[in-house]
Amino acid sequence: MDAILLAAGNSIRFGENKLLYHLNGKPMYRYMLELLARQKKAGVLDHVIVVSQYEEIFRDLKSHFLEIEAVRNTAPELGISESIRIGLADLESVAAHSISCLFTVADQPHFTMESLIKIEQFWQTHNYGIAAASYNQKIGNPVIFASKYYEELKRLEGDAGGKKVLYRHMDDTGLCEVSESELIDLDTADAVREYGGFRSVSSRG
Repeated sequence: MDAILLAAGNSIRFGENKLLYHLNGKPMYRYMLELLARQKKAGVLDHVIVVSQYEEIFRDLKSHFLEIEAVRNTAPELGISESIRIGLADLESVAAHSISCLFTVADQPHFTMESLIKIEQFWQTHNYGIAAASYNQKIGNPVIFASKYYEELKRLEGDAGGKKVLYRHMDDTGLCEVSESELIDLDTADAVREYGGFRSVSSRG
């Protein structure tokens, strides 16, 4: 299994760069990145690719995560579909025979290693082409796609993410239950205050 971390968003609703926003002294993107890095080192993930537009993230990867691929999104205004295409193109250049890919986002700091392992094991033990983290049938991230869906993912446009492909293939989708809080993406500063459980410190502070 491979993984792509989508970390190129413009954070329009947040009011500043949420991925660099510090929670308990750590930038938000680091929470999911560190989980993926641990699974890469454990041999569970073959390739981990981070798609971003931010120099701070590229510098951090170069300094502390040499085992992880970094690829630049030069047109983030085209929406999340552009990051998906860029990530898959890079994956296919380094892993010609990729079998499956876990797609995840960088603004779910509550997501745990236990749940990451759970969805990976769910994928391995069920015969689905797609597996998604969920809570009470509400679908969230991460989502794992079999390679047969890569071409369809690359045809997405604008801010349509992988769930658009997932909803076309619900008969081939398995849902892996996690806790409600793990699926909350912190899109706004209010969400940090309401759901955070973190000491919030601005990236400027």
